[in-house]
Amino acid sequence: MSRWPGTWLCVCDVCGFEFHSDELSKRWDGLMVCKDDYEQRHPSDYVRVVPEHIVPPWVRPEPPDVFIGFCTLYGRTAFAGIGEAGCMIAGNSFGIVNVQDIGTITESVFLVDDDGNFYTDDEGNFYIL
Repeated sequence: MSRWPGTWLCVCDVCGFEFHSDELSKRWDGLMVCKDDYEQRHPSDYVRVVPEHIVPPWVRPEPPDVFIGFCTLYGRTAFAGIGEAGCMIAGNSFGIVNVQDIGTITESVFLVDDDGNFYTDDEGNFYIL
């Protein structure tokens, strides 16, 4: 039997206890709950995020790669197999003498000072490139 006219017995959707219909309230998620189980909706549920403009205002394509060549000391010599294309200067030896010109050993290159003397170590061995 109901306590007041127009009320009836119902069950709380959260705790499962029996209450009169006028003691239950509808919660934000649609459940009918008693006053102990009632909770307000969290304020962050109402926050609206401002959309970001991720695209930059202007763009351009990446320029092609630029390769810068450089000449080394040995690349500027006029010896075949040592000099580099585009870097060799005719007549430049930079202190390097090809043994083919001497006629004793082939296919080797020795270091020579400005007077034409070969560089050697303390034991008399030639410095070979």
